[in-house]
Amino acid sequence: MADEILKGKMEMLGEALEYMDRVLSQVDGVCESLRKKEGINLIAQISEGFTAILQIVEYTQDITEIKVDSGNIKEFVSEVVDGMENSDFNLVADIMEYELKPLYEEWGEVFYKVLNNDC
Repeated sequence: MADEILKGKMEMLGEALEYMDRVLSQVDGVCESLRKKEGINLIAQISEGFTAILQIVEYTQDITEIKVDSGNIKEFVSEVVDGMENSDFNLVADIMEYELKPLYEEWGEVFYKVLNNDC
């Protein structure tokens, strides 16, 4: 049973890593579009993806040892919501570029190490 749970967690990490890599490869373009007030529909998709990644991080904490700062996450989400409510797409783009991107890069490195037994 424990082996099945570990296998499931490893599969989740692999899928999350693939997703984060896709997002990271597109963040700069999305931010540029947002600053031109285009690509607004992508924000919902990225937000949903972030929620899923956050759940995976929390579920796999025992093998990744990533500690999630819920206060920081709440502030991050609150700023995105404020930006959306105020149609401040420059703010949303900045948050994606300077908050989300580094977070995904950091978590991606941890996921990669765990998946390759480099931890």
